[in-house]
Amino acid sequence: DMMCFLRELSKNLLNNMTIKEMRIAKMQKALDHYDYVSDAAKALGIPRESLWRNIKRYKLEITSTKKT
Repeated sequence: DMMCFLRELSKNLLNNMTIKEMRIAKMQKALDHYDYVSDAAKALGIPRESLWRNIKRYKLEITSTKKT
């Protein structure tokens, strides 16, 4: 939710993370948490295809063997 995002944003800004670094970290965290890329994308509020594009672009790690 928005309040959680804002809390995380302010915490990360204090740690000198860029917005891009925060986005990458948030995607990786979702990929670590969910069994399916489609579930991670849904939780992030982005299309699955966008998440796949970012996985390839930023070389994110898919920890689950279930990739759809």
